[in-house]
Amino acid sequence: MNAKSLRNILTIIAFNIFVLSTQVYAADTAWANDPTGKCYQSINKYMVETFGSNYDNDENLKIINATKRGDYKWVFDATPEINITRILFKVKKNSACVILYAPLSSTIKPNREIDKFDKKPQYFISINTPAPSFPTTKILYAKNRQGFFSPKNCYQIGKVDKKINCSDAFKD
Repeated sequence: MNAKSLRNILTIIAFNIFVLSTQVYAADTAWANDPTGKCYQSINKYMVETFGSNYDNDENLKIINATKRGDYKWVFDATPEINITRILFKVKKNSACVILYAPLSSTIKPNREIDKFDKKPQYFISINTPAPSFPTTKILYAKNRQGFFSPKNCYQIGKVDKKINCSDAFKD
């Protein structure tokens, strides 16, 4: 076995260990069907798996660069009749990993607090715009040591903001 073959085998093993370790994290979330921590060979593979092979014919399915370099990308379905679920991917040469899953997110923006090591946001704030007579929900997502974001604090916004359990945020 030559050095190049050994390096390829070690790369595959390291990738599989990464995927398995992130799957453990993904199980510990407030949202059902949360793919945070799941990796795909590419964003295209995710899109085909999630939306079907003709996803690129649907003008409502969006892939948008979150950074100028394109190493982070937002994916969402902008169909007007639905509340948008936004997914942030960290993109590398041979993988695209979900680092943030924000269901029912009309808007989402990074908080100004920047991680001093990777120069990326440590928090995102998501707000949904519900139908009349339903409360607005605000979610603060915090980055953990593995670089994944999960709900940290959840609020119902009204005359008085009320902190709620994140697992109850979208039950109605």
